[in-house]
Amino acid sequence: MTRHKKEREQATTVYRSSSRLVVVACALGLLLAAWCGAIVLTHLTQNVVTAVHEMDPSLELRKTADLVDRVGSGKGYPWYTVYKDGQFKGDVYQFTFNNAASRRLYLVPLFVPRQITWAVYFDDAQTVQHVWSLSPRFPTGLDARYSKLLDSLKGVACRDLVTTREPILSSEGGELTLPAGAAIGNLAISVYASRNSTADLNQLIAEDRTARLATHESFPLFSATTTTGRRIDTAILKGHNTLFITAQPSCGSCFDAVVESVDKTRALSGDPWNIVLVVFAGADGSGSQALMARVGSSVDVILDPNRNLGNQVFMPDSPYMAVLDKSATVLYKGGGDKLPDLFTAIDIVQADGTLPE
Repeated sequence: MTRHKKEREQATTVYRSSSRLVVVACALGLLLAAWCGAIVLTHLTQNVVTAVHEMDPSLELRKTADLVDRVGSGKGYPWYTVYKDGQFKGDVYQFTFNNAASRRLYLVPLFVPRQITWAVYFDDAQTVQHVWSLSPRFPTGLDARYSKLLDSLKGVACRDLVTTREPILSSEGGELTLPAGAAIGNLAISVYASRNSTADLNQLIAEDRTARLATHESFPLFSATTTTGRRIDTAILKGHNTLFITAQPSCGSCFDAVVESVDKTRALSGDPWNIVLVVFAGADGSGSQALMARVGSSVDVILDPNRNLGNQVFMPDSPYMAVLDKSATVLYKGGGDKLPDLFTAIDIVQADGTLPE
């Protein structure tokens, strides 16, 4: 009886030891599986075409030759043009920057990629519509501030990414703010130069963009036909102060800025102003008819779907405003995001016809 009892106790001990080994092995297996899964998750990437189609299946991407890097790395940026129903809607570019988070010790076992790749979608008004994280697709080890970086770029104009008077991104982005800001700033320089010209880029970088900006340069010579069939040129503008605007009508914020600036100028008492609106679209373009109806027949509207006139007068952005005096001398130029500056300039020119040097 005693012998059988000892055998049962030995069997129980062996069973318990085996059970512990099984539990430990299962735990180690789960840890190993979780570790491998985290590594895989960290290294998952996203294809730019798939990313765009997930956002809007109606958009068509066409691969274009890489965008030339104007800053100096020489690698170029992968470039895709975006179309919807056969109409040009903008461009998508890829760019890469260093992943500062890869230096975190607790992420070393996950072999976190040392670089991050984003894709940014600039619409036909040169405004950021969306930003995707292509690599890593799922930002393992990156906190909620990473999403804030992506979201903070939406709605930002390309020209504002080029100028660096203020930080491009909010400091809420944490350790990735500086490398991401520098990378997209360099991309924006190349994008702006490709859509406009080197002269435009240099002018933008040098531009002060304050309400007291007094360029005192003659407005470029041009000649165009308005939607009413009237011929208009630089000489015709002389004799009255002029508000000259370029805008993409499909851009909601651009639409509002144009209407507000036109209403402000039209409400001035005394000698009436010339108001010229160059619309970067055809007569049937998205928003064209609505914008022309809203500003009224007193505004000289010129259709410029290819931005030929916009480039000719060095105003290819949307919206962009220039204030000219009665001799067609440029006294103020600035973007539509600076309406308070524009209005201050208009008031000063209306009062005494000049801005200080």
